Amino acid sequence: MSNRRKFITLAASLLAAAGVLTSSLTPALANDFPTRPISLIIPFPAGSSSDVIGRFLAAEMEKALPGSVIVENAPGATGTIGGARVATADPDGYTLLFAADQVVATGALKEASYDGTKDFVPITPLTLNYFSLVAGPGMKEKTYEEALAAFKAAPGKFVFGTSGHMGSPHLAAEVFQKRADVKLKHVPYPGTGAITDFVAGRIPLMSATVGQVIGSIKTVVKNPDDVSVLVVYSEERLPALPDTPTSVELGFEDAIVASFTGIFAPVKTPENVVERLRAVISDIVKGDAFKEKMNEIGVIPAEDTSSEALKLLVDGMQEKMISAFGEN
Repeated sequence: MSNRRKFITLAASLLAAAGVLTSSLTPALANDFPTRPISLIIPFPAGSSSDVIGRFLAAEMEKALPGSVIVENAPGATGTIGGARVATADPDGYTLLFAADQVVATGALKEASYDGTKDFVPITPLTLNYFSLVAGPGMKEKTYEEALAAFKAAPGKFVFGTSGHMGSPHLAAEVFQKRADVKLKHVPYPGTGAITDFVAGRIPLMSATVGQVIGSIKTVVKNPDDVSVLVVYSEERLPALPDTPTSVELGFEDAIVASFTGIFAPVKTPENVVERLRAVISDIVKGDAFKEKMNEIGVIPAEDTSSEALKLLVDGMQEKMISAFGEN
């Protein structure tokens, strides 16, 4: 055998051995992950219910992983500013997105510079958070019956605020108006502006998740009795609001609207890293500490923590958004 052929044979053997070695090391590398801090991007303001959930999750992740988890708030444009940061990040598992539905169900959002159904890998769902219609200090009607009568007597007069145009809070209110046969006026706000005006009595209504009402609105209003949840768009009454009627009770069986939160990574993140993260976060979501914290703020932990379950939630919300607002 010539020296050249011997070199080619040796090189081929070394490459084959390297392939075997790399293959055998891949699970170990996944088990060692992370070796540096993870950034968890929350595309909502500090103090929001999403922020409360995300920061609690990050603290629990730090207990289970060999490294720190740094929370970064990147609010704006219905959550798509933070979403874009993760969509364009390196797909290595070190930049994760804490997302609510509209951040990844982007089919109806013109603000989005990415496609949330294609540019992210779903890792695991975290919570379900039912929407509600809330009366504040600027509205004297504090029960659903009183408010409904007022809505019908003055079509288009009553203003409701949300965190953004064509976001899921807007969607929930649109569904409610159609089912209740009333007309309200929508005013979208950036950041926490809706809460500020709502608490000050400048707008009478908000469309918000139950978690947002309990986790942020009722903590800043001077008199908690000035805030009344008129209806929750759920099947059953929630433990956090046992006296509040549900949409199903009121005869709107098809007006069940819930936000979800979940963890996503940039597309092309290695499968073994995704699975490592999914296993850790799934254990947290199923743990007693997470359940107790979520119960405090009126949020329901996800029962199915598979990536497939999160994909179904994204696809379902995408369909609702497009149905209500049309395609981008």
